[in-house]
Amino acid sequence: MNAELHTLWQSGEKPFHSETIYPREDVFVRDVLVAIPSALDHIAQYYPENQLYSLDDWHEHDGLIVPAKPTSLDEIRTQLATAESYVRHHTDATAVYRAIFPDSLDFLLRYSLWEADSPHQDPSDREVHWTFTAYGHDLCEMKKRWSAYNLASESSARYFQTRYAG
Repeated sequence: MNAELHTLWQSGEKPFHSETIYPREDVFVRDVLVAIPSALDHIAQYYPENQLYSLDDWHEHDGLIVPAKPTSLDEIRTQLATAESYVRHHTDATAVYRAIFPDSLDFLLRYSLWEADSPHQDPSDREVHWTFTAYGHDLCEMKKRWSAYNLASESSARYFQTRYAG
């Protein structure tokens, strides 16, 4: 997280005031290449004028606070174009997520890449994890878009507290 998100998480303010959803079962790069672009389609439709930011989120790794940088849907889509580009644009550090959020702080989209099982593992077979933290319409829409992934839902405050490694 960056300093602002960290403070909002600790005080339970948006986007951390409602729910976080995530797949219950193992998911892989090949799944994220479908699920995250679907989330980006939602963002393009409902947040076309918002500035988007990204950062490497170390919340579950060691809690490191890092600054966010402006990004665009085009830049994110390029990073998600293939399994190889997805892997190339992620750190191999365990439990470090790429986080995307708008200037309105209405949601926090996070996706990760886990260590390869072997040096020659096909990139599309690497395990990943993703979460969507939001409320209201955004949360309902993502539950529909991701219904094939057997989603779990937790209070955002609880989700982030139980996984904090700082």
